[in-house]
Amino acid sequence: MIKTYLFFTLIFIASFGATATSLKADDSIDDREAIVLPAPGRNLVLAEMRGFLEAVQAITAGLAENDLKAISGNARKVGMANARNVPAALMKKLPQQFRQLGAATHKQFDEISAEAREIGDRDVILKKLGNLMLNCTTCHSIYKLVPLKQGSK
Repeated sequence: MIKTYLFFTLIFIASFGATATSLKADDSIDDREAIVLPAPGRNLVLAEMRGFLEAVQAITAGLAENDLKAISGNARKVGMANARNVPAALMKKLPQQFRQLGAATHKQFDEISAEAREIGDRDVILKKLGNLMLNCTTCHSIYKLVPLKQGSK
C-alpha cells in the first residue's frame, strides 16, 4: 500500500515538474517594446505600478463599503503629486507614450479622488476606475521593463 502511494506520489511530482517547466514564459513570443532600465530606475517604475494596483484595490474595497473618504485618500496618494517623485533623468529614458499613459493615470486618480470627495457618485467613480484601468492594460500590452545587464550603459 505504501509502495503504491509512493509510486503515485512520484508520478504526480514528476508530472507537475514537467508541467511547471512547460509553463515558463517564452520570451521569443513577447513582442512588446522593451524599456531597458538600470535596476534602481526599473525598481522605481515597478514600485509606482504596484502603488497604482494597491490604490485600485483600496478604491474597489472603498466602493464595496461606500467609504468615500477611503476612496478619495487612496486615489490622491497616487495622483499627480506622486508623479513628481520620478527623477528627470529616469523620465528621459522612458518612451513618450509610456510617460503620457503614466501622467494620464495619475490625473485620473486625482479625478477619482475629487469625485469621491466632492460629489460621491459611486457609479461615476466606478466608471472612472474602469477607464483608468484601460491605461494600465494598454501600457502592459505595449511595454515590458527589462533590466539593464551588468556592464551595459
